[in-house]
Amino acid sequence: MLVFEGEELGIERARGREWVLSNGLGGYSSSTIIGMNTRKYHGLLVAADGSPAKRLLLLSKFEETLVTDGGEFALSSNEYPGVVHPKGFEHLARVEVDSENNEVRFFYSGKGWGVLKTVSSAQDANAVIVSYSAHCENSSRCVLRVTPLLNCRGIHSLAQGEPHFSVENLENGAVVYSPMPLTLEASAGRFVPKEEVYRNMVYREESARGYPDAESHFSPGHFLFSGAGQAIGTVVASASSLSLFDAAESVQRKKLALAKMMQRFYENSGNRRERFLDSMVCAADSFLVRRNGSFTILAGYHWFSDFGRDALISIPGICCSTGRYGHAMSILKRFAETCKEGRIANVFSEGTDEPQYNGADSSLWFLYSVGKFLEESAEYDGVKANLWETMQSIIEGYATGDAGAFVDDDYLLKLEIGGLTWMDAVVDGMPVTPRVGKPVEINALWYSGLRLMESLAKRYGEKKAERRYAKLAEKTGESFMKFWNQKERCLFDVIEPNDASIRPNQIFAASLAYSPLTPGKRRQIFEKVREELLTPVGLRTLSAKDIKYKPFYMGNQRERDFSYHQGTVWPWLLGPFCDAFKRCYPQRADEAVALLEPLKKRMMREKWQSIPEIFEASSLEPRGCISQAWSVAEVLRVYAENGEEKWVE
Repeated sequence: MLVFEGEELGIERARGREWVLSNGLGGYSSSTIIGMNTRKYHGLLVAADGSPAKRLLLLSKFEETLVTDGGEFALSSNEYPGVVHPKGFEHLARVEVDSENNEVRFFYSGKGWGVLKTVSSAQDANAVIVSYSAHCENSSRCVLRVTPLLNCRGIHSLAQGEPHFSVENLENGAVVYSPMPLTLEASAGRFVPKEEVYRNMVYREESARGYPDAESHFSPGHFLFSGAGQAIGTVVASASSLSLFDAAESVQRKKLALAKMMQRFYENSGNRRERFLDSMVCAADSFLVRRNGSFTILAGYHWFSDFGRDALISIPGICCSTGRYGHAMSILKRFAETCKEGRIANVFSEGTDEPQYNGADSSLWFLYSVGKFLEESAEYDGVKANLWETMQSIIEGYATGDAGAFVDDDYLLKLEIGGLTWMDAVVDGMPVTPRVGKPVEINALWYSGLRLMESLAKRYGEKKAERRYAKLAEKTGESFMKFWNQKERCLFDVIEPNDASIRPNQIFAASLAYSPLTPGKRRQIFEKVREELLTPVGLRTLSAKDIKYKPFYMGNQRERDFSYHQGTVWPWLLGPFCDAFKRCYPQRADEAVALLEPLKKRMMREKWQSIPEIFEASSLEPRGCISQAWSVAEVLRVYAENGEEKWVE
């Protein structure tokens, strides 16, 4: 549990601290620790309509005011053009972000009064529960007024003009009709219909990112809770027709599920229980969501949907580390269903959910993920029955050139179109790091995937396939030495044409289970990456010595995309970096986890709920998504594979 008190709740610091609670569908509840929405993505209820690619902001927030004999005290905080109003953060004494119980608690206090507000996200339902308990000493009045502010829009765009919705008043609440009807209902008190518009709320993070930054909200009325010296009540906002009882029951199921998952992680990994790993396990769970009746992995909060590449890299950490092999198989089967001419879908179009095949490496990460899944689960029969045919079609897809890359005469994979690797930022229609030719990590994954296929073909008794994969791997391994850069004593990032940029992509040639390189060359690669790219929180995407290096990540989308892979630090790369250390220095393999200690200390010191997407190259300040799946997954995987008890003889 993360606790914020005192100076941490001052507006300048607190509006940069965010929390998010997932609902298992891709939707969520999120804001800052003072309840001031600073992004268009913030909202008490963001609902997913069957898929994480179809998400709507329904309930932005509640405006709360406590009325006593001593006056009216606003508890909420908003920013409007040139002013912060009201300033409820001035009454905020303590905030508890309790990921283990999937709730956030706010403690407000003043002279003779106090209010506890608890936000809980329902599980497997588009619903949020907000409970209030106010006490008023020596006051004849203790009234809490709660006003919902609504919108109904996609999460990536702001509402235009004056919002207005059709409202049906209930006995103690209302149904607001929009593309997704929202029911607001209280357990006590009374609902007072009063339609209003709150105009021009400003989201400062959108301003900083160069996007439109203001919109108006609709309110159908307000709830009143009162009593003798106290005011107690609960409001459920639901797009899933969930009653208060059902919503509360789903919250309890979530708590029990998190507790079981936590237990499985510690039993399987051999780690001692600690707050950091508790946070990582809870964060991992937040990414596992449903998609049209199956499971998938959300790439990051708030704005990413589920991406093929990200999900496949994340499966070992998100699913296998926590013993959820059934979920892992479900996700692998789901992506296998998208396979088209050897290509695994990389993204799903926002709104339409149509698969897009814009990655040359998604299929290679599929092979990698299956291999890691087998290491942990030994589900060879399940892979043979459900995934083997897709895996074989992937190899054929690359052999025929239908998978976004093709096997050249030297058996290495070649790309003729830029922007198809994980370094996929595009500005003005052109990839910032095009990497046309033969990228190093693509070919490291290709070689490792071929060796995996060879071993599985042998296990499954398919001799002809075994010989074919062995020959392809042998020829690929022989040609892989073309990547060796004798001058820098490491690998070219791309060959044909040669690109000598020092980037982290070469670490995979040292980290993967199968590598065509000698132990000596692996060590030289590892040391080069450690010397020029390692930071306390991840690996830089480009050496600071390079003329193309960008030390800052800020500004509008165009400016940020220019920096995205030109030095910006990515924490997920610490996973393969730790793997490379183990393979390069097997006698010191038990020290691998220590490489994560600086990130762990920073996370605990700064009270992060999760690990962000990226860090700025110069300042090492968090940027991008506040919670990223593969960042969490790779850290959790390293701990799971290197638990303390695993090194005790």
